[in-house]
Amino acid sequence: MKLIAKVRIEEFRSIKDSGDLDTYTNFTTFAGSNNSGKSNLLKALDIFFNHDRPNKTVVFSRDFNRFDLKRKLQHKQIRITVSFNLPSHFHFQPTLRNVQDFLGVKDDSGRSFSITKAWTKNDSMPQYYFNGGETVLERDNRDKIDSFLALINFRYIPNRVLPIDVIKSEHHALRDALIRRLGREKRKNEAFDTIKEVSRKLLSPLSARLSDARFGLGEVKLSTPTTWADLIFAFGYKIANGDIDFEDELQGSGIQSLLMFETLYLIDKDYFQKIGWKQAAVWAVEEPESSLHYKLELQIANFLAHISTEKANRLQVFSTTHSDIVQRSSEKCFLVENSKGFSTYQTGERDEIIEKSCLSGVSRYLHPLLHYPLTPIIIPDGKYDWPFLIKAFDKIAPGHNWVVTYLEKICPEHSGGDRATLDYLKKNVDLIMHRTKKAPIVVLLDWDSASKQTEYEKLKKSSDDRLLYYVWPKDKSNPQLDDSFGGVEKFYSDRLITRADTIRPNLLATKKNGMRTISKKDYDIIKKTLFSEIETNGLQDGDLQYVREFLKQVSDDLGKL
Repeated sequence: MKLIAKVRIEEFRSIKDSGDLDTYTNFTTFAGSNNSGKSNLLKALDIFFNHDRPNKTVVFSRDFNRFDLKRKLQHKQIRITVSFNLPSHFHFQPTLRNVQDFLGVKDDSGRSFSITKAWTKNDSMPQYYFNGGETVLERDNRDKIDSFLALINFRYIPNRVLPIDVIKSEHHALRDALIRRLGREKRKNEAFDTIKEVSRKLLSPLSARLSDARFGLGEVKLSTPTTWADLIFAFGYKIANGDIDFEDELQGSGIQSLLMFETLYLIDKDYFQKIGWKQAAVWAVEEPESSLHYKLELQIANFLAHISTEKANRLQVFSTTHSDIVQRSSEKCFLVENSKGFSTYQTGERDEIIEKSCLSGVSRYLHPLLHYPLTPIIIPDGKYDWPFLIKAFDKIAPGHNWVVTYLEKICPEHSGGDRATLDYLKKNVDLIMHRTKKAPIVVLLDWDSASKQTEYEKLKKSSDDRLLYYVWPKDKSNPQLDDSFGGVEKFYSDRLITRADTIRPNLLATKKNGMRTISKKDYDIIKKTLFSEIETNGLQDGDLQYVREFLKQVSDDLGKL
């Protein structure tokens, strides 16, 4: 869910002035070395939302950024500004109509605004400002702001928290979620069997996630009551291992972390289903990958990406990290650096920021075949197919979640081609096994490389379906192009071929039967010409005439994973 559109922090700890940070994404990450100050942004947001709670207040002597010691303290302020853009499903109950009117929120417009809270040395409570104004809000309007913020459940999850303690602290909310579901059950008898069955359904996604992470563990169960007397006790987890159920406290820290995240998710999702209580949740998570092995790191990254993009979940995630996997799972990355004691924030294209994180030693090197661990990677036989496939998929399956690349882009020391691609994948099949079945490597094999289909079938089996392949169907290609057109070019439209002939005349010839042909020595020139034309000017709908059916089948198959 996209809710917080911008954040600006001034004079808080290591942050002199963050500037306006564009955070209008479902899942945003902040990567940086230790002591760069990346967690200070999350702590500032925590204070913004929760300053009236124990241990969340501003301690001015500790939290003020002492950049200019010559300025008198009474003229200094810590300022935190959060800009909101409310999604359409963020609603105000009729009792909050005055709050909605103050914010200027209408059903179809005016859903963007900013709130600033400022602390000075001598004020125990912050001053409130609205939409960048310089006038301090009076008590009545402060209350309206607080009523709005109460509709958002902000969770700050520190790195060093004990997951099992978080689970136990939330047992009342988890119990409430279970009891609310019990209220929907029609069975009135066998109450405790009903509790057990409902708890099993409630936790079935968690059981599936643990199974997929390959821990060799069985079903996750709630330690539910068996008698009415048991109802006075807190709930806890039990995890099956063979015929024995082990208490949650006996699990390793990695399993406990997953249990913690799933528990908080269950509770927040339940809040959304209680009409009018909470309209959104924001999670500020410090280094969720801590203490996790690679498979579970993938699992957590996938989980955070999933819960933040599902519309029904109404949840936005901010996370600090040292993990390239978590970064790649997010929609926007910031690189946080410390310059002369002050935090700076740099953003740009996600891959660019991840590369800078790696080069600066913040995150580790990751093999290219493990990039984009949560989405399928499509690899054609050659790099000249790349712009055509990107633009074709954008038209055929808009909003798709896969990445199109090619061998030379993955591994620049390779020259590309069908044989080189096959050999590269054979050499690295063990790495491909570290991907999930929902994010396989997908090879689009040229029609004139179909002889390699048997080798790809073996690769598919040895990778346990984590490598898939498709062969371009020659019988669906452009009937006006003879076999001198190899690869995907044989499927190009007449318009594209005519355009290439206009740009580079006298290379194409027409046979007596009307088919277009080209000599072997000139073919590479035409391929490069078509590559440049498509990359610059894109595709028209008519250009998909001979590829739509094939690429639609690939799209449909990937959509079912």
